[in-house]
Amino acid sequence: MKVYKYITVFIFASLFACKTRQPLEENSSTGTLHPDSVFTSIERSPCFGKCPVFKAVIFNSGKSVYEGRSSVKKLGMFTGNVSEAQIKLLQQKAINLKMDTLQAEYVNPHLADFPSHKVSFLMKGELKGVYVMSTDPPSAITEYEQLLEETLDLVNWTKMEPKNE
Repeated sequence: MKVYKYITVFIFASLFACKTRQPLEENSSTGTLHPDSVFTSIERSPCFGKCPVFKAVIFNSGKSVYEGRSSVKKLGMFTGNVSEAQIKLLQQKAINLKMDTLQAEYVNPHLADFPSHKVSFLMKGELKGVYVMSTDPPSAITEYEQLLEETLDLVNWTKMEPKNE
């Protein structure tokens, strides 16, 4: 069980690193992005009430990982797949909403018990992250997150069982 915790922490720590932008490696033979690079992700933090707390990552290949922590239907670690069509829909939504023009963070320093969230998305070969702790985030963030969460709801998730040692 202890090993499972460390693996989970390592996976998400590496996916949600502090940098808001990182260039993605291209496959030198095809000029395409590596299929295991992060395409988009979302993380919602806890509050003192019943806020949903989870992390989800969709990779370029469509492989997806979800960790439900509290106040969500699925608790624990899950894996699944997102279709190429769904990825293209998310990509087009990000382009239409001009997500690449957003600031790195939208924070109201006067909010004490307010859930924060971070969304990352691939645009122009870079993974851009936006951190939000505000009652009035840009509509582009809200619209993208809504589509992303609807996409995640459609995934056929498989629970990852911890390995016993």
